[in-house]
Amino acid sequence: ERLERAVESAGSTGQVVQAVSMVRESLPGAGGARDGIPFPDAGWPGPLGSALARHADSAVVVAEVTRTLAAAAELCERHASDVLRAVSVGVLLGALDRHGSDGDVRRRGCALLGRLSRVRGHLAIMGGKEARRAVAYPFEVLDGTHGGGGAGAGFLAEEEAMGALCGLAGSHSEADPPGVPFWRMVDGDPAERTRRAVERCRRSVTCQVLGLTLMRDAVGDAASIQDPEMREIHAAKTVMMIEKALKSHPDSPELREAALAVLSTSTFFTEDWPSRIDREISIGVAVKAMGRLPPSPVVACHGCRVLTVACRPEMRDSNASRAAAGRGGAIEAVAAVMSEFPCHAAV
Repeated sequence: ERLERAVESAGSTGQVVQAVSMVRESLPGAGGARDGIPFPDAGWPGPLGSALARHADSAVVVAEVTRTLAAAAELCERHASDVLRAVSVGVLLGALDRHGSDGDVRRRGCALLGRLSRVRGHLAIMGGKEARRAVAYPFEVLDGTHGGGGAGAGFLAEEEAMGALCGLAGSHSEADPPGVPFWRMVDGDPAERTRRAVERCRRSVTCQVLGLTLMRDAVGDAASIQDPEMREIHAAKTVMMIEKALKSHPDSPELREAALAVLSTSTFFTEDWPSRIDREISIGVAVKAMGRLPPSPVVACHGCRVLTVACRPEMRDSNASRAAAGRGGAIEAVAAVMSEFPCHAAV
């Protein structure tokens, strides 16, 4: 009620920010409070949406409103659904665009988009044009369109942007209505855009893990690219990207799991493997990852699958690949994971 009064009376920016903060502090668990005030009325985001629309020229208000909406949406899917239906996505994205150079706005905006993605059919609810714009925004943050991506955006903004993309990509599932797959809404080549985003934020291991998880979906359907030469280019770039990521963060078990999952599940590799050089690089990546501590059954499983596929007899130059695996210590790596996980059925 205080927020509604501040907005309706054209209150100052300070009054609106204070009222928005009070709404956020009332949430369960906020500000260290054990008990919070629930929002039984689905229209509760209305005053926050009004504050966003009327004070869109204030970066502080935009950051505070998006922060509060994201905090509420994170509590439960119902609150996220309330936000998605009560707050205009067009107004939200317009406000984010207006303050693209503000790192806090970028971070909060991406966080909100990520929380809204927990609603089933979120892209369909947003609608075609606004859904496409929502998909584009985190890519633009990572690309540097909004005031400098990569190093300029900061770890938190990068991680929230990559997390938002992973969440929005979840709309590409059986639970959602047909006709709204995430990748069709990505401008340009999905695999190339994802790869660029991952490479720009290489400093953050969280971004790398999320990015490779997204990459697995982006390159997952080799049949969607009819040109064999383009498939070969995509495969080569992906292998090089994975190799660089693992060199940047050699001690991250989560990154090793995500990297080998791309190589062992993408049809670019499980069906095509167009290049002997890419196969040999991937064999080396798998062997090194399998030998790193701490040992991981997920890495062991994916690593063994990579070696199995790369050394199949029906592959082009399969003798060379098997020789490379032997020289690279593949047999020893397999024996080591069998010894490490003797009772793990999948391994």
